[in-house]
Amino acid sequence: MNQNRVKSRRSSAGRSRVAAAAAVLMAVGILALDSTFLAGQDSPSDHVLITRADTLYGPSGCTASAAITAIQTWFDAVTRGDTTQANRAFAPEMGWFSIMATDPDSPNPGGRTQFAAYDRVALYSYAKAAAGRRESLKLLSVEFNGWRGRELEMGPLTFERVISGGAARRGTGKAAYVCGRGLIVMSLSVA
Repeated sequence: MNQNRVKSRRSSAGRSRVAAAAAVLMAVGILALDSTFLAGQDSPSDHVLITRADTLYGPSGCTASAAITAIQTWFDAVTRGDTTQANRAFAPEMGWFSIMATDPDSPNPGGRTQFAAYDRVALYSYAKAAAGRRESLKLLSVEFNGWRGRELEMGPLTFERVISGGAARRGTGKAAYVCGRGLIVMSLSVA
């Protein structure tokens, strides 16, 4: 009987530690969400895992959810070939978008393809070409690395890439978002 009482105390203590850890994780997640999410409204970032949420001390009126929305707007632009969405996703002072992937159909040595856009024309070109090959990107998780002035740095972010209905391939990347303006840089890599 005494043995059962000890076992019960251990499992109770274990449950308490799990509950405390869950509460901490929920609190960290809430830091990354704005009042829209807390109100339970549906948004593009509802199903994105936030693995680390260093979003404190951001500029007034700036939210991490806006950065997620910008990423997902770009990913939607790629899927649809929509230059209007591409324009909305990136800030006017865009630095670059780049992607590197191992692609079995690539004529390049090792099957690596690379693309980099440093202006809107190249960005639109990528979105249109991606839609033509039925490419889709899906954001899975984001790690926020904190605000630097009006920029929110993110990375790694993880995503899935599918081309022409093929198998989903996971990738990683990094990005920076300017409050109220859009993404300024994004680099993606798919194995």
